[in-house]
Amino acid sequence: MAVPDDLRRLSQVDSIFLGWSAFASTGSVTSWYKGRVQQAADGGWIFRSISQDGSVIGYQLGSPTPNWSSGESPSTGIIVTIPIAIPPPPGIPPIPITLGNVILQQQLPPELTN
Repeated sequence: MAVPDDLRRLSQVDSIFLGWSAFASTGSVTSWYKGRVQQAADGGWIFRSISQDGSVIGYQLGSPTPNWSSGESPSTGIIVTIPIAIPPPPGIPPIPITLGNVILQQQLPPELTN
């Protein structure tokens, strides 16, 4: 399915997980948050945490771009990956430099639940 379709499907789930990785090359996720993804009035997407203690974590994800990807697997359910990229310096070929990823997953990774 396309990213917008998978985002809509995730928005219909009671809760999902947002992971944030600092360095895309290692693939390690340093933080996980439980919450909901929803479409904002401007058409972009936001993630709001669900916390028992009343604290709030929010991410303004924006609108899908061609570098966003999505898929589905038995271990994670629906997953949407949003690269955190910066434009290349002047004079360098127009390939963005990826610093990390924001990951929206229907289920926590198995290594955290086993």
